[in-house]
Amino acid sequence: MRSVWAGWSDDLRPLKLSRGGRIAATGVVLLILTIGALAVVTGVAFAFYNLFSGRDTDNAVAVQIVFTFVIVLAAMVLTLGASLGVVAGIDAAARAMQSLRRALAKPS
Repeated sequence: MRSVWAGWSDDLRPLKLSRGGRIAATGVVLLILTIGALAVVTGVAFAFYNLFSGRDTDNAVAVQIVFTFVIVLAAMVLTLGASLGVVAGIDAAARAMQSLRRALAKPS
């Protein structure tokens, strides 16, 4: 598990996140992956429901499944980029506030 965390931390290095920022980014990524997995499962379940209920033909199932994967993947990529940007912004603001607090607390 340590090597996975080390690799993930290396991937986040260009964002220059603090330890708390890396933890928040990891949480955001896991949340988005979980939501994406649930969306894919729901889409595939609806495709088979439509097939077995007689609403769609056999040919439509593959198209619905592929469409579900494409839409969910696109949504996850867009959401992930925006979410990591927000995490990086909040982390940078928190570091700036901490630096300002240290500068103001220094006796002159």
